[in-house]
Amino acid sequence: MSQIENLRGHTFPADESLAGTDFHGADLSDAQFIGGVDLSGADLSACSLVRASLDRANLAGARLTGANLDGASLVGADLRGAVVDDTTWRRARLTGASLPGDVPANA
Repeated sequence: MSQIENLRGHTFPADESLAGTDFHGADLSDAQFIGGVDLSGADLSACSLVRASLDRANLAGARLTGANLDGASLVGADLRGAVVDDTTWRRARLTGASLPGDVPANA
């Protein structure tokens, strides 16, 4: 069992470097990624990011395969080059986000 498996409601400050971090399968529901945190290249596959705040986050090249982003806020986030196969986005806020080409228009 991973030490980072349950991070529900955790706050990640803007100055914390999370680029390339392996969060695979972690529960990050209600997590707060403050001030445009750098998650570029991070593995967020199979994560629960329900209602997470990822505003202005750098998710370029991140792996989000099978992640649940229902109700998450990704306002102004950079998801260019992110892998989003089988990711759910119900009621996610994506205003001003830079999205990869395979995010459905009704996300």
